[in-house]
Amino acid sequence: MKIEDKIRNERSVFDDKTLPEGHRERFMKTLVSYQMVENKRDESNKRRTWLLTLNVLAAACLAIAIIISNVNLKITDNMPSQSAENTLHEMRKIYDDKVYEAVSNLETVMASVDDSTKMHIDEVIEELMSMSDVFAEIAPLPEEKQIAIAEKIYDNKLKTIELITEKINK
Repeated sequence: MKIEDKIRNERSVFDDKTLPEGHRERFMKTLVSYQMVENKRDESNKRRTWLLTLNVLAAACLAIAIIISNVNLKITDNMPSQSAENTLHEMRKIYDDKVYEAVSNLETVMASVDDSTKMHIDEVIEELMSMSDVFAEIAPLPEEKQIAIAEKIYDNKLKTIELITEKINK
């Protein structure tokens, strides 16, 4: 028989007994100490959430800065050949698959993150995914430059997503 059941079944025996002297004071002191511990834990959780959000935003800003600084947008009059477009298209398809897989992994990890952090991460992902303007700007460049720039863009996207995933897992 559990102690809770014993107390419930024999309540009348306990109702008539007076509490030992100082019991109420000891009980109140213990209750206050538990409440203080709980308050500290809440503050610690808020601080940890804020730091995580700050780290994710810093990582995202850093990654976006790297992407922008690595993209060389010197536009020339050379138009890409049909084979360059096919090679670039195939490369973009492969990288797109890798990026979507990394985003999928990140979304799985984000299940343990609070809503405000999720919103910030979703904004970063949306910004990373909307880089198609850059590809239109590099279209006049020679094939090698287009491929090199596209590789840097995709590598930076993947690094950014992996960095955010790594920060959340910590």
